[in-house]
Amino acid sequence: CDWSSDVCSSDLIQWLVPYALQIALFPFLCELVSKKDRQKLGDILSSSCRLLLAVFVPGAVFLALLAMPISILIFLGGKTGIELASWAGISTACYCLVLPAAAVECVLMQGSFADQKTVAVTVIGIASSMVSVLLSYLFIVIVGVEAEKALMVVALGFVLSRCLKSIALALYLRRSTPMFPARPTMVFLFKLALLAGAVGAVTWGVSQAVSAILPDGIDAALAAPDHTGDISRIRIALRLIVSAGAAGVTFLAAGFALRLEEPKQMIRWTIGKAIAKISRQKK
Repeated sequence: CDWSSDVCSSDLIQWLVPYALQIALFPFLCELVSKKDRQKLGDILSSSCRLLLAVFVPGAVFLALLAMPISILIFLGGKTGIELASWAGISTACYCLVLPAAAVECVLMQGSFADQKTVAVTVIGIASSMVSVLLSYLFIVIVGVEAEKALMVVALGFVLSRCLKSIALALYLRRSTPMFPARPTMVFLFKLALLAGAVGAVTWGVSQAVSAILPDGIDAALAAPDHTGDISRIRIALRLIVSAGAAGVTFLAAGFALRLEEPKQMIRWTIGKAIAKISRQKK
């Protein structure tokens, strides 16, 4: 199994969550803690996490479904054959699923540090990491899975550990800070699941339709590696562009239909930033 590509995929996915996200809220959160304004602290943490989940859950579904053509487009060539490129696609598809948990973790970690809850955060981090290690040991060493299955075990074990870490952080912070009210949170998660399902269905359907109309050669190459030369990068890129456009339209349409406020907030924020930039340029 090509563990180097596995590690690279992990690092690549992690950096999709901007580093600035981890530090932008920290001074403001520290100020709220010093003022002992727990209610506003909880509101900020809750709204920030909801906004991130609204972006990264559908985004993770989109990337996971298109991970194979994306990886083949990027990695295939030179010494990287179709087998290694497909392994990178499997790894990327699995690691993409960590995006929502990684994004939420960024906010919750800063909230914990602002509240000086470092010991508990350390314990939660170690415990969640042990879950990933134990799963890998169980399935790879004891059960004996190999090749692509071993790659998936490591990647999905990592994803599970980060999800458990984010849930544990949220539950721990919730003990002292009023955040994630039960009923609104459950309603939000239900709508988010519908939104992600709609984005995923459209992404998969459009991707398959484009591939059927303009075959890019990926399926043939995966079935018979001798057909690698039939792969068309232009058609793969076209497939990704059309799928991305359809997924974006579906995200906005489904978000408005489900009355999710987060897509509206993102649109208003983007328009506001664009107007402010144009105003500065005119001055």
